[in-house]
Amino acid sequence: MNMTQFRPISLCNTTYKILSKIIVQRIIPLLPNLVSPSQVAFVPGRQIQDDIVVAQEALNKFKTAKVGFIKQVLEKVGIVGRLNNLIMSCVSSVQYKVILNGELSESFNPRSGIRQGDPLSPYIFVLCMEKLSHLINQKLEEGAWKPVKVSRGGPGISHLSFIDDLILFGHASVDQAEIMRECLDNFCDLSCQQVSFPKSRILCSRNVSSTNAKMLAEICGSPLTINLGNYLGVPLIHSRITKSTYKEIFEKSQKRLASWKSASLSFAGRCTLIKTVVSALPIYAMQSIKMPAEICSKLDKLNRDFLWGDDSATKKVHLMNWSTVCKPKEKGGLGIKKMKIMNQALLAKAGWRLYQKENSLWANIIRNKYLKNEQIAPNTSKTNNCSSTWRGFLFGAELLLKGVSWRAGNGENIRFWTDEWVLGYGKLSTFITSSLSNDRMNDQVSEYLLPNGWNLPKLCDVLPCHVVHRILSIHTNSSLGGNDKAIWGLCKDGEFTARSAYERYFKEEELPPWDWNFIWKLKLPPRPLHFLWILLHGKLLTNEHRASRGLTLETTCTRCKEGCEDSEHVFRSCTESLGIWENMCRGITKNCLFTSDWQTWLRHNLKCSKLIMGKYPNYLFFVVALWFIWKWRCERIFNPNFKVPNCYGKIIIKFVEDWWNANNDMDKMAYLKNCSITWNPPAQEWVKLNVDGSRNPVLGTIAACGVIRDHKKKWLSGFALNKGTGSVIEVEL
Repeated sequence: MNMTQFRPISLCNTTYKILSKIIVQRIIPLLPNLVSPSQVAFVPGRQIQDDIVVAQEALNKFKTAKVGFIKQVLEKVGIVGRLNNLIMSCVSSVQYKVILNGELSESFNPRSGIRQGDPLSPYIFVLCMEKLSHLINQKLEEGAWKPVKVSRGGPGISHLSFIDDLILFGHASVDQAEIMRECLDNFCDLSCQQVSFPKSRILCSRNVSSTNAKMLAEICGSPLTINLGNYLGVPLIHSRITKSTYKEIFEKSQKRLASWKSASLSFAGRCTLIKTVVSALPIYAMQSIKMPAEICSKLDKLNRDFLWGDDSATKKVHLMNWSTVCKPKEKGGLGIKKMKIMNQALLAKAGWRLYQKENSLWANIIRNKYLKNEQIAPNTSKTNNCSSTWRGFLFGAELLLKGVSWRAGNGENIRFWTDEWVLGYGKLSTFITSSLSNDRMNDQVSEYLLPNGWNLPKLCDVLPCHVVHRILSIHTNSSLGGNDKAIWGLCKDGEFTARSAYERYFKEEELPPWDWNFIWKLKLPPRPLHFLWILLHGKLLTNEHRASRGLTLETTCTRCKEGCEDSEHVFRSCTESLGIWENMCRGITKNCLFTSDWQTWLRHNLKCSKLIMGKYPNYLFFVVALWFIWKWRCERIFNPNFKVPNCYGKIIIKFVEDWWNANNDMDKMAYLKNCSITWNPPAQEWVKLNVDGSRNPVLGTIAACGVIRDHKKKWLSGFALNKGTGSVIEVEL
């Protein structure tokens, strides 16, 4: 093997990286206009899922670069002058040294290639790959390359490129195969890059005879296949989806968990591992496909068993039902995602992007094939002759329709009665005061508008007064011809997020008994914090709780042998626990210890932020003490010879000090100060005018108001103005 065949991974110094990143920031805004829609890597506004969707639809229808080449490409796309010289200096100034027998060789310059580790390299590579797109587009313009179309009148697909992953599409004929090979060979000659034809694969439609398929494979120099496998980490669908299609995703997730022993991790550690590592693989795939329900259930079971410590040999008690665990944290859950719900939320996001990205390749393909003249979400009942990708979009649309609202412009795209466009009122069809024909139920908002505003008599004929008043407060752009805009009603800024869509499932549930936002914001170590979560849900395995599960008949406390051992007894009524509180706290948590009920006692101490020892909040000592009491209680059960250490106070204080000092820099901590803000009256015989403006972040509407008061604070006059739509700066001015 020759030394020139090696490609070193370079370590760039800090100064160079700063310069390189500055150049990158200059290039990034140019990429959307320079790079063709067939490339999505590193281009702002494009995502890897775009290529996956296009590849799925097309299939349903049936790292070196020469320095001189880089300079030509940059000039071709319009990057010239000083910026061109700067980039070429970064590329051509590279020098390497090789360690031979423990000694550094003399430095030498590489003849070709862009180095790894350079922030500039990915963007140069994308621009270089754009040369291949130009060669292909040239053949398309000449009519020589026949692209694949997935719908009549839709855009043709000739190629998809993501970094060095390339898929070419064309008619299955000898001349098309020769043209493809010609484009690739020309690109390789220009760039000094090479295509690994033996590692590439050719997939032909079922309508292509085996003789023709073999001839095409001979011309291209690549073997035939009936399955392209994965593309960008997601299986490409060639037939009906079954549980075996995504079996690999489940097995990979299973292997990730198998490398961790649940017994060696705390409950908090297992929870973090599930959210950050294990769920990442299926969630990535779920952004473009509808996962089979059985795979979702298996993934949930995998996460559930790992969270509660199950393995192949032992089955542990699951303290909480999985639906509670998968709730958002503010609703009393752990924030672990339930796979089927998350799958639908992610596909709803894809549907939202479909509406927003009007000119992207993938959106145009899907829209031309399925949506036709329909609006943001399709008719979810139309599932005949659909690809697996579109079935996924329909699945997401069911959720999308529940959260979409409209910001009225000219009103031509909004259905007056069946779309949600009046914030807080839902569908206006529920407020109709007089009977309407079926044709009237399809009225557009524009039919209730006049050139100078709303048609008040027409509104009053069909709606109650309070709804009419709310509609009149909506400023429209009918006279200016402004377009209607879809907004996501579950976010203040109107932009869709998968998180808000997921939380939509839990929106209508009753308010939890605890303020979980407050609980999760407490500065606590992870293990005591997750222990507190179980305690507040009342799911600790006390003897009383074990008896309710049929695990024991004995409910008496194993420490004091008195009374039924429930949570209150374990932490407060048991003589052993009382001794700990009496001797350790000395007034810290003793207040209302004997007089208040169990829930009040917990709330009081969790909300007490009084500093102990001038440094540590009271609630931190309180929760850590609860946690140690539980640990010592469990140790006592499994080890009858165990005794609570006499220095338990020092143990708790040491734990608090170590954790607090490791997680807080007290010298830099800023303490909140109370600052009283009051209105100051004007001098005698003067009046004061106070004005302010506000903007609704969802609707974009702005308004202003003001009040006039005298030196006696007496209100003299005031005003309020609806200023239509605008920015925060406009309303403040």
